Amino acid sequence: MSGALVYFVVLTVLAIATPYYSEHPVLLALVGSLTFLSGGARVIAAWYLLQTWAAAPNRARLVFFCTIYATFVVWGTFCGWTLHLYGGQWTAMFLLLTTAALAGGASSSLAPSIRLAFCCLTILVLPTAIFAVSLGGKRYVGLGFVTALYLGFLLAQARGNWREFWTASVAAEREKIRGSAERRRAEMERASLVAAIEQTAEEIVITHVDGSLRYCNPSFEHGSGYSRSEVVGRNPRFLKSGKHDDAFYRELWDTITKGEAWAGSFTNRRKDGSLYEVEGSISPIFNEKRITGFVSARHDVTQRLKAEEALRKSEERFSKAFRSSPVAITICALSDGRYLDVNDAFLEMTGYNRINIVGRTSMEVGLWVEPDLQGAMIRQLQEGGRVSRLRMKFRTATGHVREGDVSAERIELDGETCVLAITEDMTNALKLEAQLLQAQKMEAVGRLAGGIAHDFNNLLGVIMGYTQLTRDHLSSDEPSVKNLDRVTKAAERAAALTRQLLAFSRQQVFFPRVLDLNRVVNEANQMLQRIVGEDISISFKPDESLDPVLADEGQIEQILMNLAVNSRDAMPKGGSIFVETSHSELDDTYAREHPPSKPGRYVTLSFSDTGCGMDRETMAHVFEPFYTTKEPGKGTGLGLSTVYGIVEQSQGCVCVYSEPAKGTTFKIHFPRISQPAENVEPLGRSQENSEVAGSGETILVVEDDESLRQFTVSILSSAGYRVLEAESAEVAMRFAHDSNEPIDLLLTDVIMPAISGGELSTCMQELRPGLKTLFMSGYAPELIARHGGIPRPVDLIEKPFSSRSLLVRVHSILYNSPDIALKLPA
Repeated sequence: MSGALVYFVVLTVLAIATPYYSEHPVLLALVGSLTFLSGGARVIAAWYLLQTWAAAPNRARLVFFCTIYATFVVWGTFCGWTLHLYGGQWTAMFLLLTTAALAGGASSSLAPSIRLAFCCLTILVLPTAIFAVSLGGKRYVGLGFVTALYLGFLLAQARGNWREFWTASVAAEREKIRGSAERRRAEMERASLVAAIEQTAEEIVITHVDGSLRYCNPSFEHGSGYSRSEVVGRNPRFLKSGKHDDAFYRELWDTITKGEAWAGSFTNRRKDGSLYEVEGSISPIFNEKRITGFVSARHDVTQRLKAEEALRKSEERFSKAFRSSPVAITICALSDGRYLDVNDAFLEMTGYNRINIVGRTSMEVGLWVEPDLQGAMIRQLQEGGRVSRLRMKFRTATGHVREGDVSAERIELDGETCVLAITEDMTNALKLEAQLLQAQKMEAVGRLAGGIAHDFNNLLGVIMGYTQLTRDHLSSDEPSVKNLDRVTKAAERAAALTRQLLAFSRQQVFFPRVLDLNRVVNEANQMLQRIVGEDISISFKPDESLDPVLADEGQIEQILMNLAVNSRDAMPKGGSIFVETSHSELDDTYAREHPPSKPGRYVTLSFSDTGCGMDRETMAHVFEPFYTTKEPGKGTGLGLSTVYGIVEQSQGCVCVYSEPAKGTTFKIHFPRISQPAENVEPLGRSQENSEVAGSGETILVVEDDESLRQFTVSILSSAGYRVLEAESAEVAMRFAHDSNEPIDLLLTDVIMPAISGGELSTCMQELRPGLKTLFMSGYAPELIARHGGIPRPVDLIEKPFSSRSLLVRVHSILYNSPDIALKLPA
């Protein structure tokens, strides 16, 4: 561009100093325009060269130099034509030649080769030399010669130094272009940097070396609430929140003033007084190893910290819930089944320590008793993602096998597919369920047996009564007497079986007394020895300080007898029986493990033998009525069920311990009481009054069973009593209301349809004050007590009864003979 300006100046001088403008204005204007256009084209080519130098350098050079040499062609032609027109004007010609030579020399130095430089000089200088020689004068020849010499000089100079000229010239031009480009690039980069800082979400703060702010970006303004004009020039102390002590800021300042970068988080205060958390770094700014300021880049982490705190609290709550949950929970990897975590309930349930579980698989621990079932659960999880209440068996650390329900679900934890499983130990629940079913079954069988036994008692009473009446009317030498005796014995055996059924169903009438259990067992030893035989020894080890119990002595004897018979059958080749009494206190754990025990203080009767023992299946049914392992015809199956019923009726409990070939032990627990033992003989055992005949007293007999009622009326009538009979309570009350006949004794059944014997007795007391009452029943006191109106104590005769026992009881009540009434439970 500078060469073009020189040419333009020369043209201007020619126009002013010579008649060129007036004589050849068109030529001057044309050359000036072409020179100016070639200069402009060169500028454009230089710009193009700058833009495309790295991408297409050869093409860029060609364009650039074409613009230069186009200028040379125009100017060389113009110089030669000028000499032709104005040969006598030396000043103009010298100026033209000098300018041409200088421009040609400068331009030739830019030529990339000697050939190109020669062509350039020839095009520029040769027209001037030719026109000078053609004028013919010495002056012109001399001028042409000088021009030729200068041309040779330039060529020689270009020949020897063309590479250096080219390199230096191109380098200078390139530096000029590059410098311009670098400046523009730097300006663009600076603008981009400023825009990035202004638009970044990070808070950018630049301070002087003394800490005063000299710049802050919009993010800082948005985060702090301060505008740029409010903070520039101020020390950033106004951002202090009070959450950090002086030592914190002193350490920060010491770090950055030593030329090191500081990174961390701190709490700042906004303009409105609220606090916010920031995290970032502060770095020193250096200028030739000297710190000129500091730059801080930080971002607001308040919401992130809140989210992290919420997550931490949530994880803490989950961890507490996981650890303290009463339900056993485990987390394991689905891929290999290794336990990642287990809670305390699981460890307590299995008996393992955490170190023995976490990091190991259930197969390695040996937890699952049925591994195939675990494999099925894993497949179901992989297919459906959930398993609900899968019944399984697991083995504890002690080797015990328990049953549980597993519910599991597939979850994602830290990008890994895991299994969250909840295990519920169902062992105790299943035991309780089995016990409940067993109790319900026993209760149902007991109700059935009790109902049958009650009706059978009435029939036996009639059979035994009429048999006795018939026998009393026959002489002892009559052949039929033996037959009647056989009938009586059969009826008595049937009555014994009936009492066993009632004992099992807890409906048997019993006469509880405060007993010394040691005395009862000791007195029964001789009877037991006769039952078991001489090949079986019986040893008794009493606790001399034993507390009394409340029980029926006859039923205690029956318990001992039934257990002795059971032990005898279990020891066909002889053996030993060990009977022992002691005190015991059962806790909740024992009660759970030995149903139907209940916690409390007991007197324990232990009865052991060295017999063949029983397996678990047999023990599960041992107290069921009619269940027996003996051959057909060798057992009724009521012996142990009678023991069970008697103990339950006495508010106690019985447990059995046995293993095959290791004998059997029955532990019977009676509640301890603090009263001293009684020496009263049970009712009806020895009370035999020789005077049982009546003297015409009136007895009202109320019984819904017709045959038993007729038998009772017959006995009382034959004994001299005046007897009135009623088939129901309604008939009896109607008779008492409508008739004025005296009634000395009410003999009534307890349990009857519509109105019970107790309610009848209450109504009769209102109609006939002072009326005495004797109840008849084959049911237990608990069942009798549930029917209203029964006095306490109660006068009761147990069904079936003989004619003699009935007459004795009636006589004792009518004449106030010493007797013992039955005490009903409260």
